Amino acid sequence: MASVEKMQLGNYNIQPIALWLPDTQEWLQKRMKSEMYFNSEGIEPYWIAGIHAEKWGVTGTHIYLLDGRPEEQFKIGDKKVGGFLSQYVVYNVMKALPDSHFMFLEGDCNFETGWKANLEQ
Repeated sequence: MASVEKMQLGNYNIQPIALWLPDTQEWLQKRMKSEMYFNSEGIEPYWIAGIHAEKWGVTGTHIYLLDGRPEEQFKIGDKKVGGFLSQYVVYNVMKALPDSHFMFLEGDCNFETGWKANLEQ
């Protein structure tokens, strides 16, 4: 695994983590935009490739009872399945890393002015 710069917040050495989906040009562009923004904020996350369920053909087909209305025939769908599986990948990568503290970043997050000092407090 590639070595990435850690963040020092107070007494904690934090490993930033970010998830992206490598299967589409759209997600590659989102990652590049996010990476530039994070770097401008002094953050260099460890990027983890997630599971793009729609591209992989992974979906939930079991019908769930939604709000007590069985007539709705609710299926969890590929986005929720992909999201869960991707977060499971992230969790297992974090377990394998030597770090004890992580900051999970969504690609579209924005930081307020003074965020780092506020977080340290």
